[in-house]
Amino acid sequence: IAAERSRLDEERRSLRRQQADAAELGAQLPQLAAQLAALDIRLADHQARLAGRGTLEEKLRLLIQGQADAQAENRSLKSEMDQLKERIDRLKAASGADCPLCGQPLGPAERAQLIADLEAGGAEMGTRYRQNTADGRRAQEDQRVLEAELAALRQLETEAVRLDKQRAQLESSHQQLTAALAAWEQGGAVRLQEVDQLLAEESFAPAERAELARVDAELKTLGYDAAAHDAVRQAEQAGRTSQVQAR
Repeated sequence: IAAERSRLDEERRSLRRQQADAAELGAQLPQLAAQLAALDIRLADHQARLAGRGTLEEKLRLLIQGQADAQAENRSLKSEMDQLKERIDRLKAASGADCPLCGQPLGPAERAQLIADLEAGGAEMGTRYRQNTADGRRAQEDQRVLEAELAALRQLETEAVRLDKQRAQLESSHQQLTAALAAWEQGGAVRLQEVDQLLAEESFAPAERAELARVDAELKTLGYDAAAHDAVRQAEQAGRTSQVQAR
């Protein structure tokens, strides 16, 4: 019986250490839950911003294509304006009655009208050329802004991947803690209650206790008083101790 009591005491000490460990684990759960919630908010914000990347990429593509088209048009306009200037210069320099361009008869009034028409066409092309140039400068600035935004989104995507991995690790830790606590509640905590009850009620080792009661009953039948025997033995031991001290 004493050996069983000793074993149960040791088991209870071990279970109480496990209980303390479980309490520490339980204290970590709220912090893990808060970290997971914060990560979910950050990831949702990153994903919302990254969702607009396709639109930005399309805007950049159209912007670059528009610049290329405007530059090609300006090259064509430049060539046409150079040719037009040459024709105007030849008309202005000509002094005969024939058109220097086609060789047909050309009077002064017709010459002046032709020059005016050509200059008007040149002015229109010049306006278009300058507009393309101005639009191109604005487009280059817009392109730099879009490229900067897309670069920031690429960094954001890298961070989102890192945060997602971090969240997976936290989620795994949370699940492991939850499983460990559940195992304790279903196993160790129940056993601790059982051991506490056994020790408090002195209900452990029932077979040994029954055998001891049977032996006591037989001894009483034979006229042996175990309690009295213990009292005499203790008194004798006390007397011996007093004699040793007196010497």
